[in-house]
Amino acid sequence: VTIHQDAWFHLGNLNKGTSLDYTIKKPGNGVYAFVLNGAATIAGQELKTRDGLGVWETEQLAITATDDTKLLLMEVPMELPGK
Repeated sequence: VTIHQDAWFHLGNLNKGTSLDYTIKKPGNGVYAFVLNGAATIAGQELKTRDGLGVWETEQLAITATDDTKLLLMEVPMELPGK
């Protein structure tokens, strides 16, 4: 698949209790996080299966799996080009 943006997609399987920090790769980008299965705390918000969260105007996200979790992160620009 080709997209014409500076975007990154990450799919992870996290064991319960795993904590990590995700660092934004490009200034001005944000992250949409989706819990596909399980539960996690992302940027201080508790999310469960099929929950999503958008986070922007930050450089890093704290992620903690509160259950065995499958997680999708999509880092994308938060503004249209040329704006």
